[in-house]
Amino acid sequence: MEVSVERTIEKPFASLQTALANGPVGWLPGPPRDDRATAELDVRLGRSRIARRVVVRTGELTDWPGHGRCRLPVAWQAAEHPERYPRLVGTLELTRTAPRRTKLTLRARYRPPAGPVGEAADRAVVHVAAVASVRAFVRRIAGVLERSAMSGELAAGPPFAHGGE
Repeated sequence: MEVSVERTIEKPFASLQTALANGPVGWLPGPPRDDRATAELDVRLGRSRIARRVVVRTGELTDWPGHGRCRLPVAWQAAEHPERYPRLVGTLELTRTAPRRTKLTLRARYRPPAGPVGEAADRAVVHVAAVASVRAFVRRIAGVLERSAMSGELAAGPPFAHGGE
């Protein structure tokens, strides 16, 4: 099954790219646990909340200098009983859409566990929960990246016009 989620962040591409390049500890939502990059996926269905801790792995950041675009391969699987849950493989991508606006996109694929029975359950119910949890996860990643970019902007200080002061 495929999942694609986009989120606009009102921050410049370069500062978000730096935060993404610093590794998952810099952009994963929530406090780190043990020595693995982990995060919690969750979704609310009515009054119920379903949550699962996942281990996140990343590849090398691909950058297209001068094009305002970068892509990071990502994969995750359940931290406990991974055989019971889908493993997701995809990419996080940042794209400059304006000088102070960047689009964050997660495009991924997953295969439901348990063969044909799992695929039938996914079509009936699970896919809706999977998309909702990925959407919430991307929203939380965007928040972390935005705060990281904001702290980088504060550390750099305000822009000054040099020369005719």
